[in-house]
Formats: sequence, structure tokens, C-alpha cells
Amino acid sequence: MPPDFTKVFLTDKHISVILAALRTYYRLRSGQVGIAMDEAYSDKNISYDDREIIEKVVRTIAFKEIQHPHSYYGFSSPQLKDGSLAFEIEKTLNEYLSVKNNDGYWGSGCNFNGPLKATQEPLPIIEGFADYKDFPLTRAQTKKILPYYHNNDYKKMWEAYDSLKLGLPKGEKYQITIGQFTGKEAKVGGSNERIIVRITKSRKE
Repeated sequence: MPPDFTKVFLTDKHISVILAALRTYYRLRSGQVGIAMDEAYSDKNISYDDREIIEKVVRTIAFKEIQHPHSYYGFSSPQLKDGSLAFEIEKTLNEYLSVKNNDGYWGSGCNFNGPLKATQEPLPIIEGFADYKDFPLTRAQTKKILPYYHNNDYKKMWEAYDSLKLGLPKGEKYQITIGQFTGKEAKVGGSNERIIVRITKSRKE
């Protein structure tokens, strides 16, 4: 673990509450007071007129420099101060939880976009969470691809991969790498090299 990091264990419910708090704080710092209220008081049935009154009062006091009622600061604006960091943390945790709740696959929409950088602080690290999934091949499938991999004949390697018609998920990037057959699949006295297809941000069909 990098220095200055603290290992913390959280449940999904913990993360959901933290996400709501981070979104509320970021919206308040950016001037989106009404949206922050929607997040924090979703169970209070605050009327639109009351919401507008409260937003107008807060913006008149805290955001005198913003003239237009529908203008606000972007996530990287210096006026946000640590609101920008709250945005980065929220996007990191939200991506993780969204992928977990989608059976480990990425999907469409901003929940799967991941964080944008606006501060000098490192992004949170979620242990065990990677932006890729590995799909190990069988021995028969490995045998068709492995020689081209070792000969650096990438054209024929991918042609061999395509010929297998594996039907793996779509993703942003495909890589072929080497792993090992282990356990009952391991062969005594022979090669145990195994082709693994690594798909970055794999998506369900």
C-alpha cells in the first residue's frame, strides 16, 4: 500500500451513505444548492417553491459573485476548494459500486465513467478492484494461440483468437497474456502455460 494511505473496511451500505454525503457536499460547494437538497432531503417532500427559496438565500449569501441563477462552478474550479476532492472520491467509489452491482461488468451512463482528476491528491485505492476481467482459455484453445504468442506473430495470434469464436464480452481493450494451469488442470512433466484473454472494462451484451 502506498504511504499516507489508510486501510479501511466498508460495507456497500457504508459506501452508499458516503456517496450521498460526498455528492451533497460537492453540490453545495459548487453552488448547486437545490440539487444538494434533493440528495440530502429526498425523503422530506420539499416543494419546488420552498427549494427555490432556500437555494436563492444560500446563493445570495455564499455565491454573490455568480449572477445567473442557473450558473455554478465546475468540478475543477479553484472556488470549490476540497469540493473537488469530494468529487474525485465520489466518482471512484461510485464506479466501484456500480460495477459490483452489475455482476463485475461495466455499463453505460456516468456511473461507470470513473473519476476525473482535479486535485493533486491521489485517487482512493479499492483493494481487489481492477478495470479488467481475465478469461482463461482451455488447453485446446491455448494450443491454437500459444505458438504465435511466443513467436511475436501478433497478426496470426489474433486471427487464431478470432477463429475460436469465443463470444467473450465486449470491452475497451483486449490483451492476450500468459498464465498457468493449476490444480487438477496442471500437467505433470509438460507445459502448463495458459492463454488468458484480458478485457478492459468488459460489458454485458
